[in-house]
Amino acid sequence: METTTTRSRKNIRIVLYLILAGILIWSFYQNSRPQREAGELEFRMITGVENGLFQIIMIETIDRFTIPDSAFRHLFTENTTEIVSRQEQMLLMEKYEDLQFRAGFHLRGSRQKAVYRLSREQFNALSFVRVIDLEIDRKVSDSVRFLK
Repeated sequence: METTTTRSRKNIRIVLYLILAGILIWSFYQNSRPQREAGELEFRMITGVENGLFQIIMIETIDRFTIPDSAFRHLFTENTTEIVSRQEQMLLMEKYEDLQFRAGFHLRGSRQKAVYRLSREQFNALSFVRVIDLEIDRKVSDSVRFLK
């Protein structure tokens, strides 16, 4: 026979389980929808894999433009509007596997810094002189969309 105390403990346990389930569902929902951030570009780089080794092909910061691979130094110029054209991307893909365009941002309002994969078009559109509004979709491998 159940006493009042036993029933009360069961009810408290059920309520706690429901609260915990609600918190888990809410946190999953929060992480699954795209998040909006504003940030400043700290660097952009092109990476690839050659003979099983990770390589930085090009890295650019606000004050430096470095191309470690001497075979591709002639491809990149600092003053063009399009850093990597489609034709140059195809040349890079002949030598490197898993070619990736990445950018590092300092997110406004926090001390957090984040690196995201970008498309070639997004990579070419980046600028160091302005704050960039981002929409980050963590469901799709941290994909980024620039907001106007």
